Amino acid sequence: MRFRTKTGLPTWLICVYVCVGLCVLILGIRSSSFLNASLGSFLILVALLHVLIQLFIYWQLDTVSLRQRKFWKKKEISWPDVNSISRFGTTDSVQIMYRHQAEDYSFIVASPKENSKFIAALRLFAPQAHFDL
Repeated sequence: MRFRTKTGLPTWLICVYVCVGLCVLILGIRSSSFLNASLGSFLILVALLHVLIQLFIYWQLDTVSLRQRKFWKKKEISWPDVNSISRFGTTDSVQIMYRHQAEDYSFIVASPKENSKFIAALRLFAPQAHFDL
């Protein structure tokens, strides 16, 4: 099962970046200001890069492991290593605690679009984990 990231505040900030970048770019071109045109172009490129990165964030769950993919980074966690699953802050995000070695714990935070289905899949594949949801 594959779950994509949900649209949240960062996505709306990207829209603001694009609007501000376009305004600065247009004003820079109309006033022949190289600095304004460069700044506008930079803001638009940063926003587009962020959109591209958002398109490639997902979590894949199967019988063997949980895989988190963030653009070029990939993390794989086997189900026996998953220790606990809980809410992360006041959002709908889910914190998944897992262990690397005997006493070395780490976590990932997942914010999928279909949060209830994601939690149901976690309950199916990691029944040994402590759920605090």
